[in-house]
Order: sequence, then structure tokens, then C-alpha cells
Amino acid sequence: MNRDKLYVGLDVSNAKIHASFVDREGRTVRQPSTYLNDQQGWTELRAAIVSASALVGPKARVVCGMESTSNMHKRLEQALRGEKRRQVEVHVLNPRAVKHFGKALLKDAKTDRLDSHLIALFLLRMQPRAQAVQPELFEELKEATRTRRRLVEERTDHKNRLHKLLRYHLPGYRKVLGIQTFSKRLLVVLAEFGSPHLLIERSVEDLAAMRYGPRHRVGTAFAEKLRTLAAEAPCAELPKVTRMLVEMTARRILDLDALLVEMDGAISELLERVFPDQVLTSIPGIGAVSAAAILAEVGDIARFETKSDFVGYC
Repeated sequence: MNRDKLYVGLDVSNAKIHASFVDREGRTVRQPSTYLNDQQGWTELRAAIVSASALVGPKARVVCGMESTSNMHKRLEQALRGEKRRQVEVHVLNPRAVKHFGKALLKDAKTDRLDSHLIALFLLRMQPRAQAVQPELFEELKEATRTRRRLVEERTDHKNRLHKLLRYHLPGYRKVLGIQTFSKRLLVVLAEFGSPHLLIERSVEDLAAMRYGPRHRVGTAFAEKLRTLAAEAPCAELPKVTRMLVEMTARRILDLDALLVEMDGAISELLERVFPDQVLTSIPGIGAVSAAAILAEVGDIARFETKSDFVGYC
């Protein structure tokens, strides 16, 4: 009987890996085993896979699968792809797909060992398409672009909060200052003086001399507008907690602005290392950071057979 494939289901947790081994008939080849999710455990698991594949056939192919679990499976995936003694095909599976597969088989019981066996059966019955090996540092690029997106969202939240505070305590500030968005010089002033009375106490000269860059000062015209705005405020002296909110929020926006500038440079450098031949940046309107975000989520576009598959993924 032809048993030239070994299916290995792996249930991965933070500390342990539970493995089940079945052949192409769904029969257990080796008793389920548990390994540590560390370098030693990966080595032992690879040796067990090689041993089990020899029981299936001298040239047996190995198909391993594990559910996507945050980043707990990432190093295991890399270790399995690095196995040289056997041809190992590695699949990172959608947990929802495995869950629905289990329901179809009327398997509701849930233990780590049963989960690994279910994953092995999923590989056997569903025969998922082989996944392309991602380039080195791909995971770092994905994590960087996702972190950047969260920082941008955080900055937007802080800007909305600051706008709400100023709209209430300094009504008409945009018209008086002649701005539509938060400029760096306004943020620098608010980070130091979060209440109208503090602005009024400072002279125009002192405010104008404040720096918001190596070569930039607030300037007299803007300082005069700030004092005019403060003089017209409904409440001259804000409660301490409100003043703290204004100052902390302005300061956090400045910090995030600086962090994003630094991060954009690092992402651009990493993009050159991970995808040196990418052509997305040749499209008008797509810069290095946007290209990195797209490539980090899409990966190898050749894995999509049709345009509809790609659109459905996006």
C-alpha cells in the first residue's frame, strides 16, 4: 500500500508543542508526543519527524501544519523549513478553517493532543496548497509596518483629543491662529503652557523666542495670535488636570511625530533588504513605507491564482 506521505499536526502554545503523526490513510504512525517550544524542542521534533517518515517510506514527503497563533509558531516554522534530511512542506493554517473542519467531523472535544490530531487530519483531507517561503527578515518587516500603523492610529486619537480640548477651552483657535492642522510650533507651545493664563503671563518676546526646531522659532506674529486667543478664552485659568491633559497630549503628539519619522527611515532601509527588486515604488503616489506595508501583508503575490483571490484576501 502506498504510504509515501506523512502528515504532522502541531498544536503550538507558548511553552509546548503537541504533535500527531498520521499516514495518507489517516492511521497513526507514531504515538503523539509533546515537545518544548524552544531550540531543544524543535531539534527533538525534527528528529521525530524524520524517524516517523522512515516508517512511512524511504522517500516519504512530510507535510506539517500548525495554526497561526500570534507569533508563537514563527520560530518553529523556520526550524521545520530548515530541515535537510527530509523534504518538509510547512503550512500555517487559519484557526477558523480548522475549527469548522472539526465541526464537520463532529469533533467537539478539545485537548492539545486532539487538536494536533485534528490538524493532521485537516492536512490529509483538505490538501492545502503549498505556501511560498518568505524572504529573510520578512516577519520583522511585517511587525514594523503593523506597529507603525498602530502608532499612526494613536497619534490620530491624540490629535482628536487635543482638538476637542481646544475647541472647548479656546474656541475659534483655528481661525485666530490661521491653521487647519496642528503645527509643530503650536504643539511645542501647548506642551509647555496648557492653560490660557500661562500664555498671558508670558511676554510676546518670550513666546516668540521659543524654538520648535534647530532653525525655527515661534515668531512674533504667531506669539501675538496666541496671546489674543488666550485673552478671549472663556476660562482664563484651567483646572490643573485639564492643563495636564493639554500639555501631555501635545507632548505625546510631538513624540509620535519624531518616532514615526525615525521609523519610516528604518522601514525604508529594511524594505531594500527584504524586497530589493520590488517595483511598487515606481508607481506614482506609492512611497517606500506604503510599499512595505503592502508587501508585508501580501507577501508573494504569485500565491494568488486569480485577481479575485487577491481581491478577496485584501
